Amino acid sequence: SKMVSAHRKSGAVATIALYHTKIPLEYGVADIKEGHVTGFREKPLIEHYYNTAIYAFEPRIFDYIKGKEDFAKDVFPRMLKSGERINAFVFDSVWYDIGRVSEYERLVEQFNIIKIAGLK
Repeated sequence: SKMVSAHRKSGAVATIALYHTKIPLEYGVADIKEGHVTGFREKPLIEHYYNTAIYAFEPRIFDYIKGKEDFAKDVFPRMLKSGERINAFVFDSVWYDIGRVSEYERLVEQFNIIKIAGLK
């Protein structure tokens, strides 16, 4: 409901739910400028916004969708090229990528734990 509300307020044709996370690099990193080391960062966190494939749309989205296309690869770039705004709904709470078998199984396991705990 928060995403839909944010979408309506945005006035954009599309809103994408983006999962915000920070992932540590395995190694320390050197910063270089003009061939000289300017500093070091030990195992820095890299910030990412994952496309969760959770979307809210206005009917005008159908002006941009062609058959058998991918939203991220085809539709959204076409919209941006046409000057359309795409709203970002950023969250950092729990998210499972159920398109991956391992993540789906993890989610089912979590539901089972919750279900068992609720029976006690």
